[in-house]
Amino acid sequence: MSFQVNREGADQKLLQGSPDRREEAHIQIGALRTTDNLSLYVERRIIDETRPTETRCHYISRRILQGLGSVVASIGKLSFVAISLDYASGNMVLAGFLIYGNLVSFATLICWSALNMIDDYMRPVGEEVKNLVGSKQSTCLKIAILVASVAIGVLAQVPLAYLAYYYNSLKTLMVISVMISDPWFPIYSTNLSLRALADKKSYSPFEKEIVQLKENLKAKLTETQQHLTQISYSERNDWISDLDGIARQAVSQQRSSDYLNCMLSRRVEIMQQSPSCFYKVCEKIIFASGLVFLVCQMIALGVVGFAGWKLIFDNAIFDGIFTGVVVLANLYLSGMTIPGSAVRLFSIVVGLLFCSYQPSLAQKLSPAFSTVATVLGLVTTGLSWGASVQIVKDYFEGWKQDVMMATLPASNVLLVTAAILFVIDGITESKVRRCGSEEEREQMKLKQKCDDFIKTLDKSSVIDFAKFLQNLPRNLLEQISPTAPDIVSRISSELVNVATEDSRLI
Repeated sequence: MSFQVNREGADQKLLQGSPDRREEAHIQIGALRTTDNLSLYVERRIIDETRPTETRCHYISRRILQGLGSVVASIGKLSFVAISLDYASGNMVLAGFLIYGNLVSFATLICWSALNMIDDYMRPVGEEVKNLVGSKQSTCLKIAILVASVAIGVLAQVPLAYLAYYYNSLKTLMVISVMISDPWFPIYSTNLSLRALADKKSYSPFEKEIVQLKENLKAKLTETQQHLTQISYSERNDWISDLDGIARQAVSQQRSSDYLNCMLSRRVEIMQQSPSCFYKVCEKIIFASGLVFLVCQMIALGVVGFAGWKLIFDNAIFDGIFTGVVVLANLYLSGMTIPGSAVRLFSIVVGLLFCSYQPSLAQKLSPAFSTVATVLGLVTTGLSWGASVQIVKDYFEGWKQDVMMATLPASNVLLVTAAILFVIDGITESKVRRCGSEEEREQMKLKQKCDDFIKTLDKSSVIDFAKFLQNLPRNLLEQISPTAPDIVSRISSELVNVATEDSRLI
C-alpha cells in the first residue's frame, strides 16, 4: 500500500507537473530533509526559544478580549443565586456557602472555556506552526468551524436562559446576561468536537505506522515531564545545563538532534511500580461511574432544554430537534472532563492514603501555594451542588428524582472540579515561571517546552511528521521506537511509488 501524501499545497506540486516524475520525486525528497516545519519549530522555539512576533494592536486586542471574556463570564453566574436561595429555604448560612460555591465554580468553568477559546484563535504563533496548522485545516475551514461553534453554542444556552427567566424576578435582565456570558462552554465544546471531526480521516497501513511513531514521541515527551518530578533538584539543574550547552552550539542538524536526544534521555534509572490489578479494577469502576454521571447530566440538560424550547415553539418535533442540539453542544467537553475528573480525584485520594502521590513539577517547586490552592478549590467545587439539587426537585419525580438526586450534583461537581484543577495547575506553573528562582524557572521552562512540543505535534499532518522523521539520526529514531529506522527508510520509496503510479496515468 503506498503512502498517501494527501497532495495538499506544496506537497501536491512535488509529485506533479514533470514528465519524469520519478526522477523529480527523488530530488524533492532529498530537499524535504532540510525544509520541514517541525525541524524549524525545534530550532526556533525549542532550542533558540524565539518568541513569535505580535503587533501591539494584536496584543492589546487579545488582552482586552481576555479581560472582557472573564468579566462577562463571571457576571452571568449571578443569575443562579436565586436557585441556591430557593434550595436553602431561608437558611442564610447554607445559602451563602452554596451561592459562593456555585458562583466561583461555574464562573471558573466559563472563564476557563473562554480563555482557552481565545488563546486557540488569537495566541501568536510562528510561521512554521502556521504552516503546520494550514497543512491540516485550511483557513476557510477554521473560520467555518468557528462560526458554526458560536452559532450552536449560543443556541444551546436557551435552557439556561429559561432557568434564569424562571427563577429570577429580573427576568429580562437575567436572560440577557446568561445569553451573553454562558455560551462560552458549549461554544468551546462544539469547537473542540468539530475540529476533532475535521482532523479525523482514514489512513493507509503505512500512514498508521507513522501516526504511531508520532504517538510514541508524544509519550516520550510526557515521560520527560514525569522524569523531571522524579529526580532531585540538582539532577534537574544538571539536565538544564546540558541542554543549554547544546543550545549554545552553532546552528546545525547535529545540534537539533543532540538537543532532542538530551530532552528524551533519562538522568537516572527509576524503577516504576506498576499499579496492582485491584487498583486498575477500581480505576475502571470509577471511570464507569463517571460515564454514568455524564449520562445523567445530559438527561437533565435535555429535560431542561426541552422545557425551555417548549416555551418558544410548543411543537414536539422542533423541541426535540433543538434539545438534541443543546445536548450535543455540551457533550464533547463534558465527556472529556467528567470521567477524567473522577479518575484524577480517585488517584489523588489513593496516593495520599498510601503515601504514593506523585506531585507535578510545579507542585514540587511551590508546595505551599499549590496545596492551599488545591484544598480551597476542592472545597469550593464541593459547595457547587445546590442549584443541581433544586433543578432535580423541580423537574423530576418518583424514582427518577432519586436517581438524578444521586448523580446530577456529583456530575456537576466533577465538571467544575476538572476546570478548577486545570486553572490551579496553570496558575501554579505561572507563579513558578514568574516568581521562582532562576533554576526553578529554567526547570519549569523545560516542562513547558514538552507541553508546547506535544501540542505542535498534534497540529502536524502525517506528511509533516514524515518529513521531520527523515531529518532524525538513527540513534534518536531508536529512542522513539525500535521500529522507527525501518519505517523511515521506507518513506522515500513509498513517495516514489506514488510518483511512479501517477506518471502511469499520463
